[in-house]
Amino acid sequence: MSDKAGYRNIYLSDDGTSLINKSNVSEKVRLTDCLAFLKKFKSIDLISLNIEGEEYKNLNRLIEGGLIKRIKFLQTQFHDFVPAAKAKRSKILKNILKSHTVRYSYPFVWESFEKKEKS
Repeated sequence: MSDKAGYRNIYLSDDGTSLINKSNVSEKVRLTDCLAFLKKFKSIDLISLNIEGEEYKNLNRLIEGGLIKRIKFLQTQFHDFVPAAKAKRSKILKNILKSHTVRYSYPFVWESFEKKEKS
């Protein structure tokens, strides 16, 4: 999934395969808009994002589209190699915390959120 549909190169690098960090080996992949895909579901029990820097765009898309409120449990790994990562993470967290509470937070390692009873 992505913040928009289309085709992009994904750069292969063991456990760091990414759309952002370029390597010598790549493949063209088709991406689906996360908002369009997830609109099909009335509720979502769990989303876990470890997508090598793309979490910022995807989470912003889910927040702006209002779908973040459909997710009961959200787990993500924010990556610090993205420019302005700390500021981007802070802005996203501010918005997530409107509808979710923190279950655990190890910044730039793993963070987990649970939907508030009424949001």
